[in-house]
Amino acid sequence: MKKIQMEKKVSAGIIIYNGEPQKLLEPKTVDIRFSLRTEADDSENLMQSQIDHNVSYAKIRLFLETVLPNTIICGSHDLHDCLELTAGMDNNLMVLPDCGESILAAALHQKLNSMCKEFTYMEEIVIYDPAQEITYRYQLTDDEFDISLPGGQWLGELSFWDDPWWERDDVMTFDNVATNKKELAKFAEDRVVHEYNSREVFTQLEIDITKMFSAPEESEQEGSENTDADVIRVDFGKG
Repeated sequence: MKKIQMEKKVSAGIIIYNGEPQKLLEPKTVDIRFSLRTEADDSENLMQSQIDHNVSYAKIRLFLETVLPNTIICGSHDLHDCLELTAGMDNNLMVLPDCGESILAAALHQKLNSMCKEFTYMEEIVIYDPAQEITYRYQLTDDEFDISLPGGQWLGELSFWDDPWWERDDVMTFDNVATNKKELAKFAEDRVVHEYNSREVFTQLEIDITKMFSAPEESEQEGSENTDADVIRVDFGKG
């Protein structure tokens, strides 16, 4: 089996909500390094492996570089107070069982892994807090079960989503609950629209990258234009 492994580091400014008794927003900058692995054991489908690797990499970069920066992170027990404090702000919101760095690392690892195509895996994620000079390293092997994160409707039976955001292949970092069954039913009626909106950017990204790997004559026929996106050519025929 052929494998390709790559690493990438990005920096992101995030905002931690500290609940009772302070009720304060604490900005901080963290360095995030991730390790991505793609495997290919089918010599006749190497091109698809290259496409899948690039799609996975592009989705992860988009999330870390455009969604995560300036995100306000709060624990689920502080969600109501955090929403009140940030009502006038446009920042993205991330809800976790608690907002400790170890839980953040676990959630990001699972989220980024959920974005990956088949046979591409998020091996490791490392979060470095330069202010504290502390490194949080999260790695999950195939035979381990992650007990640090809840699954299913983790916010209760009135949860809008069947799965927590870290298990969904979309750009969302937020789960919420309905105030009653009527509100939940209304959301369910529009679920297809909500799911489409949360995945639209990923869907277009996958289409664009697939076109970049198409044969030259196909690209000319479709009138595709050159882009500045990173393309990683994976040579599975070596090694």
